[in-house]
Amino acid sequence: MAILDGHGTTLEIGTGSSGEAKTITAVSLTNPMILTSVAHGLSNGDLVTAALFAGDDAASINSNTYVVKYATTDTFAIALDASALTITDNTGTATMTPAEWATVGVITNFNINPTSSERDRTTLADTERVWKRGIRDGGPMSFSLFWDHLDTGLDAVVTAYEADAEDLNFRITFSDGETITLKNGYVIDYTLSGDVDSDATGAITIRGTVV
Repeated sequence: MAILDGHGTTLEIGTGSSGEAKTITAVSLTNPMILTSVAHGLSNGDLVTAALFAGDDAASINSNTYVVKYATTDTFAIALDASALTITDNTGTATMTPAEWATVGVITNFNINPTSSERDRTTLADTERVWKRGIRDGGPMSFSLFWDHLDTGLDAVVTAYEADAEDLNFRITFSDGETITLKNGYVIDYTLSGDVDSDATGAITIRGTVV
């Protein structure tokens, strides 16, 4: 039995800036596509954006953003079925540029509630309700926290909410190293409260597309 330890779970928000581009020296046209970049330093759950790939199907990868999977010291995979594509590393000039993240460092607990819609398929001939499962939804994700105005990640969350941003990246990393990465996300709401002889506390709720 390997019970997940809630302690050590982190929430990060993409800052919108880019890290150092990683030069791709080889590609494996497999499913998923495997890329070689010596000592790339990337981790599972990182987001990377492709550029300067060549080949007849280069448009299938260039300018797209992917989640890093199955990372080793010199290779990583992306969720692209390249088994029938013609894509090359463009003689070592192709790159994958990682997004930078800011950790929301004051989290005290979290609640994640994936769900799905339901379709009522009941007809007049039925004697009981007939249901069919519908489209899955990652659901809203809420995080309770201590309120620290000097926390860079929390400041980024509040700023994104006030700017009505809807193209955010979020990453949740659990104590066992597993990650949930969200694209096209946004901040639904946040709360702030306090009392006599107590720390200011609050909560933030986010939503995004799981990738």
